[in-house]
Amino acid sequence: MRLFCRKILLAIFINFAWFGGAFADVPDHTGNECSDVHVSAFESLAEKINDAIAPAEIDVADHGETGAYASASNANLDYLNRALEKVYNIVNFLNSNNPAVTTYAEAGMVETNIRDTMNFLQYGSYWASISAVYHDAGLGYEGSDAYQSFEAAAKAMDTAHVLRAKARRCYMDAYLY
Repeated sequence: MRLFCRKILLAIFINFAWFGGAFADVPDHTGNECSDVHVSAFESLAEKINDAIAPAEIDVADHGETGAYASASNANLDYLNRALEKVYNIVNFLNSNNPAVTTYAEAGMVETNIRDTMNFLQYGSYWASISAVYHDAGLGYEGSDAYQSFEAAAKAMDTAHVLRAKARRCYMDAYLY
């Protein structure tokens, strides 16, 4: 049991260290979380992921074949594209039903996909940091496309974290209220 607790604490520490302290603050529970789990919220998340993809594509063009750690550039872009695909799956799912209303059952599925999205964002930003170190040393933060991708992915992660909490609350509200 102690080993399990240590692993959990280590995972929490890594997440905090990776993203500068903590995820975005999750707003207090309102009891009407389903109203915040809608198509436009996920379209906004997709825009933020695209903000991370744009510099990642430049990083791949510059370092994806001949860079000192070429696979880092490619992995970042691959994971970011997977994250974006998950978000588009959510948008398509919500649009296939009544996009104006998210039910508790839909929110449960949405939350699972957001969790996957967050994992892909986290892996992508890890590889962006590796690419920045190997390919952009001495260029500074502004000169590193990999660093810009990392920062944009971290912002997308914050948005995804808030949406995940709201989707899971929407699911629980059906049972707890």
